[in-house]
Amino acid sequence: MNIFSRRLLTLCLCLPATPALCASSVEMTFTGIITPSACTPSLSADGIVDHGRVPARSLNHYEFTKLPTRNLDLEVSCNEPVLFVLVGVDNRAASSVGPGFYYGLGNNIHAPSERLGSVSLAIREAFGDNVRALVLASSNQGETWFPEFNAYPDNFMGFATPGTLVPEPHRRITATLQIDTSINAAAFLTLDQEVPLDGSIVLDLEVPLTMFPIPRFALLSRLFNLVRYTGLYLAAVALTLWGPTLVLADGMVPDTSVVIVNEADGEASVSVTNTDSKLALLHVTLEDIPEDTAPLLFVTPPLTRVEPSRSQLIRFILQSSTPLTTQRLKRVIFEGMPQGRAAAEAGHARVGVTVRQNLPVILHPKGLAPNRTPWTGLTWSLQNGQLSVHNPTPYVVRLAQELRLLPGNGSALLPRTYVLPGETLTVTASQAQASTVQLQPATVYGFAVGPYEAPITL
Repeated sequence: MNIFSRRLLTLCLCLPATPALCASSVEMTFTGIITPSACTPSLSADGIVDHGRVPARSLNHYEFTKLPTRNLDLEVSCNEPVLFVLVGVDNRAASSVGPGFYYGLGNNIHAPSERLGSVSLAIREAFGDNVRALVLASSNQGETWFPEFNAYPDNFMGFATPGTLVPEPHRRITATLQIDTSINAAAFLTLDQEVPLDGSIVLDLEVPLTMFPIPRFALLSRLFNLVRYTGLYLAAVALTLWGPTLVLADGMVPDTSVVIVNEADGEASVSVTNTDSKLALLHVTLEDIPEDTAPLLFVTPPLTRVEPSRSQLIRFILQSSTPLTTQRLKRVIFEGMPQGRAAAEAGHARVGVTVRQNLPVILHPKGLAPNRTPWTGLTWSLQNGQLSVHNPTPYVVRLAQELRLLPGNGSALLPRTYVLPGETLTVTASQAQASTVQLQPATVYGFAVGPYEAPITL
C-alpha cells in the first residue's frame, strides 16, 4: 500500500492583536493499493482462422476431408513470472467423432444424428522468456505430466524448460496454435442444403490457484483463457473461409492477477478493459473449487456491454452468513463475447477465437493481518516413504507441486498447487529419509519467489 501525505500550510500575517490568525496546518492522507496486473494474452489474425474455397463435391465420400492446417500466433505476457495452464473444453462434446482426442463441430441441423466433423488443436514452437520451451500435458488435472503438444479436450497444458516434467512460471510465452479441421465423409452427411458446422471450443487460459505446477489453475491468468468459437457453414456447392488479417485479439483484460475481497470492506472491485477493436459483451461467472462450494460471493453486473478500449467496473460482494475465520478460495471467469461481427455468408465458413481470463479469488477475514510469507507456517513430516504437509495457519498457501527432499536427490509431487487452511496433504516420496524439504512458493498474486527450505519435523 502506498500512502502519500501532503501538508497544507496556511500563510498568515501574525499581528500581536490577532493571535487567532497565526499559521495553522491541515494534514491530508491519500491511500491506495497498487496491484500486479493480470497477464495479457493475444492471438493473431483477430482470432479468425481462414481456409480457401473447398467445393462440397470435393469432399471424400467415405473418408474425412481434412481442410488445410491453419495457425494462430499465441502470446501471453505477464509483469512477473506467472504459472498458467491451458485447458481445452469442448462445448460440442456430444458431436465429437473421437471423444477425448477431437473437438466436435456440432450435428447436422437437418439430420440431428449426423456428426459433422472434428477439430484438433496443437501447441507448437513454444518459447518461454525467449528460450525454447517444452509443452507438457496432464490428463489427471495436474497430478502427473508428460511431453505432449496436442491439446486434447480437458487436458491441462503447461510449459517448462526441456528436461523438466513439471510446468514452470514464465513472464512471456509465445507459441503457434495449430488448428486442423476435418469434415465427415460425404456418405454420412445430408448435403442437399446449407448445413452450419457449429463447433465451440474453449481454450481456457487459467491463472492457477497456486501459480505453479498446477492443478486446475489458471491459462492463460492470468492466464487467460482462449475461447474458441467455430462457425462453419457447409453448403451443397462450396465451403469458404475468410482471409487473415494482422489484428491481435486480446479480449477482456482485468487490472489484477487475483481478486482479493476483504471482509472488512464487504466487497472488492476490478476494472476490466475490452482490448478488442469491437463492442463486446462481458460475461462474469464465479466458480467454486472442489474443496469449498459454499456460496460466499456474488458479482455485479454479471453481463454488460463494453465498448472498444473502454473499461467496466465489476463488483464482488461478500454474502457470507457467518464471519470468516480463514481465507477462502474461489475462481472468476471474465469472458468477452464479440458483437457486431458480420455473419458468415451462405456457403461460407469462419472460425473465430476470443480470449477469456480465469483468475483466483481470495476472501480475506476481517482482522486477519496480511502475511507475505504464509508458506513458512507449513509443517512437514516424512514417515514410511510418505511425505505430509499440514497447514495450521488461516492463510491459503500457494506453491509449486514439485518438491525436493534434502539431503539427497529425493522428490515428491503434490496433487495440486495450494494448501487450504487446516488441510493436510500426503504424497509418496522417492526417498525414505530427509531432513529438509525445498519448495517453490508463490505470493498471494501468484508470482514466483525464491525457493524455500523447510525442516521436516518427523
